[in-house]
Amino acid sequence: MHRKALSKGEYGQWCFAVFEMPATVTGIVQQARIVQEKAHCFKESTRLFSQQIDAFKELDLLLDSLESLLFLMEKGLSNRDRKALKDSINKTVVVLTESTQHFLKRIEETPSEGLPLWGQQLKRVLNDQDESNLVMQGSFGLLDQEDSLVSRIRSRITSDVIDKNGFPHRFNQRAHPKEGFASVILALTEERFFEESRSYFNSLISNSLKGQHSHQYSNQNSNQNRRISLRDLRMIQRKPWASLSFTIQEAVEYIDNQFSTYDSRFNGRVKQAFLEGRICLISPSSNEPSFCFDTPKGSFIQVKFVGDLESLALLAHECGHLIHQEMVRSQFVLRQDIQAYLTEAIAMYFENCVIQSILNKAGVYLCWKEAQNNEWLLRHLLLVKFELALYQLDYVDSDSIANVWNELNREFYPSCISFPSAFANEGEKIAHLHHAPFYTLVYPAAYLFSQTMDEVSLKKLVFQVEI
Repeated sequence: MHRKALSKGEYGQWCFAVFEMPATVTGIVQQARIVQEKAHCFKESTRLFSQQIDAFKELDLLLDSLESLLFLMEKGLSNRDRKALKDSINKTVVVLTESTQHFLKRIEETPSEGLPLWGQQLKRVLNDQDESNLVMQGSFGLLDQEDSLVSRIRSRITSDVIDKNGFPHRFNQRAHPKEGFASVILALTEERFFEESRSYFNSLISNSLKGQHSHQYSNQNSNQNRRISLRDLRMIQRKPWASLSFTIQEAVEYIDNQFSTYDSRFNGRVKQAFLEGRICLISPSSNEPSFCFDTPKGSFIQVKFVGDLESLALLAHECGHLIHQEMVRSQFVLRQDIQAYLTEAIAMYFENCVIQSILNKAGVYLCWKEAQNNEWLLRHLLLVKFELALYQLDYVDSDSIANVWNELNREFYPSCISFPSAFANEGEKIAHLHHAPFYTLVYPAAYLFSQTMDEVSLKKLVFQVEI
């Protein structure tokens, strides 16, 4: 593989070419108007239902492309341009909704065997929810730019409501009972995860100090005799695999080869995404999140990669999403809503298998598994508790957010850990806090679910979409 991953700067103009749209805001707005015109023609058409099916698919894919491009390009747009594009796309959504209402009703009334596979899936969705919400649910909740991260958090909390069970409405929307969240909510209530996390870190520190000064540090209590920085704690944690390094090309090759052992339909998909430039590297210091995003042109990955094992694991996780999204897209053509905890569990399974195949050879996989349990389960329980605690504040500002963040982390880590001064403001920068309320709740449930999966259940979940 000769191609290198695109940087954020290179990624911008390239996306326009991939979606076959002009690289100007005016040009994209014009494309949105073309979709609106096609939608009006669809409404007024006297074509047969079978012909309308093909026309609807074209309309959906065109809107999907517009929304996908806006999502991928949002960070590089000015406030004015972003607003112009969002307004135009929102208008297109409204026109499409109005133009396809009769068609969607016809879909509901048509026997499934008379519909293409994506139409059958659409019919199931229509039967499960209000028709009026169908298209709008597919649109992105892109954030308007506000003055600061704190103002975003404040606005989000004040616009939410507390349900009868005492939890915010958005929390209850995320914590669906059938999606395996009961044990996670119980853990939040009992708060035993704090004790478990401290025990994990104390064990790491004790073993490390014993190795350095066996005559001084012989038990867990001795940890309190020495202050340890959070940075040093992370170095202790990753010491078993710290010597491993990978180029982006080696990582892509290894992940693709490992995925291909599960099913021939996975073979080459990660390499193809890399060679087509659908893997974008961002600076490790950036506040932008890593993600894998489903589009009609294939899944796009944005990832922080510095060549260590953690980078490889993160890339493998996002590539797991890519496999899942592209398998769903290949079956149903149109974008489908996938249960969040299901897709995260699948990505975690892919990630773990890649890392296990590497670390088993080095004999340190158990250390990695303990670290992942602390990260995916215990630390994300901390993040959920942090997010919930913000709702209890009298007034949300940087100081109050920092106080909550510090108090919770002092419970999560042993008392011997010292935090850098900038650590207090890390809480307000958590990406999911701004882009997907209570998404951190998904990870503990998904992690527990991923531990029950095997290769057979993985393929069943990927290809059948639903559990």
